[in-house]
Amino acid sequence: MRGESRCGSREETEWKAWEERKKDPPTLDPVFQDVRSRNYQMVTLRCAVLRSNPPRLTDIRWFRNGEFIRMPVPDLKETPELKFKLEPTNNGSYECRVSNSIGMSTCMFNVSTKPYYAEFYFDTPNPVRIQKGNNYSYNLQWTQRDPEATDRIIGYWLMVRKNKQNVFAKQIDLRGKEPEKGVLMSHTISDLRIPLAYEVRLAPITTYSTGDYISRTIQYSERVCHFVSFTPKAETYTYPRSSDHVCGFEDERICGFSQDRSDDFDWTRQNHLTQNPKRSANTGPETDRSGTKEGYYMYIEASRPRVQGDKARLLSPLFNVTSVRGPKGSGRVPYCVSFYYHMKGKHIGE
Repeated sequence: MRGESRCGSREETEWKAWEERKKDPPTLDPVFQDVRSRNYQMVTLRCAVLRSNPPRLTDIRWFRNGEFIRMPVPDLKETPELKFKLEPTNNGSYECRVSNSIGMSTCMFNVSTKPYYAEFYFDTPNPVRIQKGNNYSYNLQWTQRDPEATDRIIGYWLMVRKNKQNVFAKQIDLRGKEPEKGVLMSHTISDLRIPLAYEVRLAPITTYSTGDYISRTIQYSERVCHFVSFTPKAETYTYPRSSDHVCGFEDERICGFSQDRSDDFDWTRQNHLTQNPKRSANTGPETDRSGTKEGYYMYIEASRPRVQGDKARLLSPLFNVTSVRGPKGSGRVPYCVSFYYHMKGKHIGE
């Protein structure tokens, strides 16, 4: 009796081994998604299977807050999908578990009717106004992220804290005026004590829920103008010093300049590395006047929410030009002030 056997080529054997090695659980999209909606609206969650090896799925299950959702047996050949009416009682974490013979993968969804958080407007970092006595007030400014995603925002919870202790809390009533995307809102916080710093927390409110709090620290600042002082025991750093013939914005104290409290918004000190990532595209210089990205300059954002007629002013310190000599060899020449400016944008001059 004669037998015969056939062996595959080495390449075929290696290919089959590689095919076996590359088998994986399903690859899904999204891995995580934050879903916001109004109450009593239909919500659809989809968990797309991008690839699966082996391609045949063996199980699809949906869970809410870790508990299995009883539903008709899903078609394993269709994209996993869950539809339901969102109500105050069924907010939470939803999970879709998709399996093949190799393993299981999940899509996670955070489903909520809570409004998105507010966003502080940091281009006006310290708009402080002086009040009577030893108090000051602070003009807090913010915009609302995607205000139409959830139920109508009717107000904000404001909490002021010092040393992790609540100073006061109040509700800011919008009086029927709904927040608009990108439109600046403001509220004046009064009766703050000089020179204390405070933590301010803000959260949007709807009829059904309160959004997440955001937090920032505010601090008293005061414009202090000095004449040039040559007193050896002077406790304050005054501008300009007798040795300063050139003073740029590399100095964090910006040479004693201060923000004008009577204007509408403030200048900010930044360079290419520290610039606000939310500022408008294609605006502002890439470098300072020296051509380096590390060099600092003063910047204002002229796009929305700014409107025509808004002003931002920097005030210089007082210079006693009669008591200070100019640079060596110049005699009694007063200070000469020069500056560079940069304007960029399609509508400059309009």
